[in-house]
Amino acid sequence: MNLVGKVNNIIKKGKLIRKNDRVLIGCSGGIDSTALLFVLVEISKETPFETGIAHINHQLRGQESERDENFVRMLAKRFSLPCHINKIDVAGYAKKHGISVQHAGRNIRYDYFDKVADRYGYNRIAIAHNMDDQVETFILRLLKGTGLRGLGSIPVKRDRIIRPFLGISRQEIEKY
Repeated sequence: MNLVGKVNNIIKKGKLIRKNDRVLIGCSGGIDSTALLFVLVEISKETPFETGIAHINHQLRGQESERDENFVRMLAKRFSLPCHINKIDVAGYAKKHGISVQHAGRNIRYDYFDKVADRYGYNRIAIAHNMDDQVETFILRLLKGTGLRGLGSIPVKRDRIIRPFLGISRQEIEKY
């Protein structure tokens, strides 16, 4: 089965997206989130739902961050999708709050996605975490000595956040 069919089955089985939902896709411009965008646009032709894109320019990689932002804008234009972009100094935020850059980036992303979803009426936020991310998270939590609850790792659905790629390997995404 191809990637689109496999993801469509995951969505149907988990009731992740329903007809007429409004789905905000978190898109970094990397391979995982870009593939998720392409796959969800394809699936939306069968099960009609609206999509939009949200991107955070973390300002961590200079021109590369700008290229990612421009690439996401181009994708939005290509598919005629609303595009919501936020630029923020993640390193400065991390320093100010005494947390890691990775933790700061995560907090900023989820906060921004929630704000965009609230403001524009998106009832789902699609994130491109995949099976490899799931395994990595499990191992990291195990090494840190988390309890049984922490070993549960990344949920496919939590509130309005959905992760339709969690059953998909990075290799499958790269093949697509």
